[in-house]
Amino acid sequence: MSEACFHSNRGPKGSVHRVLERSTGRSFIAKTIETTPTERASELQEAAIFSEIQHPKVVGLHDVLETPDGDIIFVMEL
Repeated sequence: MSEACFHSNRGPKGSVHRVLERSTGRSFIAKTIETTPTERASELQEAAIFSEIQHPKVVGLHDVLETPDGDIIFVMEL
């Protein structure tokens, strides 16, 4: 995903950014979660469950990425 960051907030376990997919012009939220090796499996399992949820009141999961450091990024519909 080609992206440009517009806004960022930081919390104790990661950060949230508003990003733009340049190829389509669509905006998303990218939530980066800093994980340890033991937490990573749990976060990926959460992503798998989250990706199956489709409800008008729940934001959709667009993609899940893993950084070289092992952090997890949830790319969610805006």
